[in-house]
Amino acid sequence: MKSKIWIVSVVGLVVGLNPPVVGQDSENSDLEYLVSDERVEADRAKYTPLSQRGLADCGAGGCRKRAADTTGLVTLADYPLDAWNEKRTGRVEARIYVGEEGRVLHCAIMVSSGHEDLDHATCRRVNEYTRNSLGAKEERPKVVDHTDFRFDWELKQPEFPDSITVTTRMIMGRDGKEKSCELVEMSGPIPDRVRQITESEPCSWTLARTKAPYRDEEGRPIEKAVTVTYQVTVEDVPK
Repeated sequence: MKSKIWIVSVVGLVVGLNPPVVGQDSENSDLEYLVSDERVEADRAKYTPLSQRGLADCGAGGCRKRAADTTGLVTLADYPLDAWNEKRTGRVEARIYVGEEGRVLHCAIMVSSGHEDLDHATCRRVNEYTRNSLGAKEERPKVVDHTDFRFDWELKQPEFPDSITVTTRMIMGRDGKEKSCELVEMSGPIPDRVRQITESEPCSWTLARTKAPYRDEEGRPIEKAVTVTYQVTVEDVPK
């Protein structure tokens, strides 16, 4: 259970605080990281990938079959520009070392993506903060637990990468029910989810089903053709 509490501390540390500039407040320290390279190398040598762990893989800090919540630790916004432009992807597994009172000490790569810049970006936020908050220290603090997590560097695009338009036309009967429906227009980079729904049932998400008919001036129920256009506009934010 402690492990779950501590990973929340990790998220709070990274999201809630702005890491100082590299080198700030650490000029008096001889320690580059709060966890030694020897400790990391030893852990890496005996590391079992998350996908290979069983339900019984539990210790004092709790079960670690699933990757920890890494919200705020690393996001796709941290994608190294060279890797993005060269369309390089990869999966990384990393370990967060935790000290006494749940203090985050270090992040280290356990399973590499095969790309040094992607590996570095995975732990960058945590290690910049911990390295720059060292102050003057003569010895490293004790590691009391750790939490492992996985991150996939994927070339994902926003759900709406550009402007789109979807137009449907339906005939509403005198009884207030839909008699027919057709897709009139679908333009732009339509997301797969929207395309699948629209092509299979064009009017399934266009109007609430009130079951109330349209009426003429004298109050008699009549048929009406209803055209609905949904438009998503993507544009630059004025500077």
